[in-house]
Amino acid sequence: MRRIRTSALVGLVALALVAAPAAPAEARGGNREVWQARTDQHLPLKFSVQTSQGARFIPHHYMVKMRCLESGQRVLAWIGFVGFEVPIKDGEFDFTLRFGEFIQIKGEFLSRTTASGTLAFEFAQVTPDRQAELCTSGDVPWAGRAKPEVEPLADVHFKATRHADGSVTIERLD
Repeated sequence: MRRIRTSALVGLVALALVAAPAAPAEARGGNREVWQARTDQHLPLKFSVQTSQGARFIPHHYMVKMRCLESGQRVLAWIGFVGFEVPIKDGEFDFTLRFGEFIQIKGEFLSRTTASGTLAFEFAQVTPDRQAELCTSGDVPWAGRAKPEVEPLADVHFKATRHADGSVTIERLD
């Protein structure tokens, strides 16, 4: 269990690095569409759909607002993914992970360019008075559209650090 200190919103990163193997290099490329979606909480969900060699859902990231059930703490979580591909069957997919936390993205393709579904995130933590509590988003509806990329985007990563003296440094990670 982990303890998260905050009185307002916390950014929580759950970067999933292993699970379903990524598709071979020849399966990637021209038959991948990027999708942008918004949840009913007005937060982003981004994923791709790979159509060569069988349709697959490829999650990128999403954000979700949560509430911890005992303390009432509010949490803003960002969940990113690397290396996951889920088959799309009959126009539907269900991406579920249970590894201490619970992560789920379910969806249905309503047309060639529109989709909708629900997402959820849950984790446990210990309150200041050492009580276990569940932090949950509940099932959050989302809707999205295909957004084919005209050109590939470069990945650029930065790390912001707040030091004990209150100063902040921003470092580019290459």
